[in-house]
Amino acid sequence: MTNNRLLDSSIIISYLLEEEFKEAIEKEKNSISDVTLFEIQKKLLQEKVPSVLIQKNIMYIKQKCVTKAVTHEILEKAAEQAVKNNLSALDAIIYATSIIEKKVLLTRDNDFRDLPNVQVV
Repeated sequence: MTNNRLLDSSIIISYLLEEEFKEAIEKEKNSISDVTLFEIQKKLLQEKVPSVLIQKNIMYIKQKCVTKAVTHEILEKAAEQAVKNNLSALDAIIYATSIIEKKVLLTRDNDFRDLPNVQVV
C-alpha cells in the first residue's frame, strides 16, 4: 500500500527501539529522507546497538520505505524553512523534503508542531 507520508526519524526510531508505529512501517509504503538514515544510525550508535544489528535495521527500513535523496532544491527550501520556522538543519531538510515531495510529515517531534502538512503524534 502506497502512502502519501514522509516519516520523520522519530517515527522510525520509535519503531526500532519501542516497537511503535508498526503499521506505518510494516503495512504501508511511506517515504523517508536520506537524512533520516543518518539520524537512525546515530541514535542506534548512541544506544550502543551492535553494528551488525544497526546495519540489519537500516537495510530493513530501506526495503520498507522509499528513500528520497537530498537534492539542491531540497537544500534551498530547507535553508528557507530553517530560518522561517527556527528548525535545526536536519529537521529543516526533512521538512523541506516533505514539502518538495508533497507529502505529509509524520513525526513525534514537537519542533514541527503547527507547521503546515505535518502530523505530530
